[in-house]
Amino acid sequence: MKYLIPILLLIIVASCQFTAFKEKFSATLADSIKTDQLLPATFVFSSQVIQYKGDYYHWDNNINQVVCLDSTFKFKEHFGNIGSTPESISFYSSFSIVDDYLFICGNQCLVYRLDTPKFLGKFAFEIGEVEWILKFADELVLGGPSESDDSYSLYATQFDLVTGFSPLQNVAKIRFDAKLDYVCKSTTALVSQDRLVLLKKDVGELEVMNKNFVLERSFRLPYSSSEEENRDFIDEETYVVKNIEAWSMTKCAKFIFINRTEDLNTGAERNKFKRVHCFDLQMEYAGTFLLKKGAIFISCNFANQLLANKMDHETLYLYDLR
Repeated sequence: MKYLIPILLLIIVASCQFTAFKEKFSATLADSIKTDQLLPATFVFSSQVIQYKGDYYHWDNNINQVVCLDSTFKFKEHFGNIGSTPESISFYSSFSIVDDYLFICGNQCLVYRLDTPKFLGKFAFEIGEVEWILKFADELVLGGPSESDDSYSLYATQFDLVTGFSPLQNVAKIRFDAKLDYVCKSTTALVSQDRLVLLKKDVGELEVMNKNFVLERSFRLPYSSSEEENRDFIDEETYVVKNIEAWSMTKCAKFIFINRTEDLNTGAERNKFKRVHCFDLQMEYAGTFLLKKGAIFISCNFANQLLANKMDHETLYLYDLR
């Protein structure tokens, strides 16, 4: 009898865990958009596909431009370029859309007004690379690593046509393991219920900040590799991660979705890049589902469909969520 009680407790705990982490969502493949219908306007999807005021925007590594497609996925126009012209940058790191402004960032930032549309100019940043720009607490907030001291910070700024970007104000330093290599210090972010939600992609950690950029919560994603097994030391001092834990994050209706590299729910190799984990707007784990096709980038459109694509692939997949 003394052995029976612990066994029963284990069965109960296992049952509760299965209930808590079972697949509470499903994603049904509804449509696909192929670039062979759009050549030579665009060849590949090389970023998250962002819907803004009905149109869809993505970066294409083959032509080195932001591509705009209309609501029916017909080509509309191009923005930016890599080169030495006034409307070019020497390298690309990200693009963002905020309040009708399109920011294409690299060594400098190309700025367009989308409701015109009009090229407003090329502006310099005080940091080397910008991973994202969004509006939070009535300011433009951007995230990026610093090559000078291996740190990663959030900066607040304003933008106007006369002076460009105001001097960057360092509002938060994002904590990473001191031994983590510079290339693995990468984030993406979104705003949810007046909170800034920050995803550390390589290490699979989430941070939630209030309007004063005070850290309210920090935790590792469920079903993550242990820190030790995911370290690959490249010398005695620094390491890179063997498997990037998460790739992108999007908000859809009342949930936030994050796509993962490994399917550690099941351990199945065939599900690599297909597992998506779901959180409610309070950032509590809410469930999971599998995509039919593997994806690096996920986003959400106005119809609350999930858009998914691999890096530099020719097909964008649309999923209905239930």
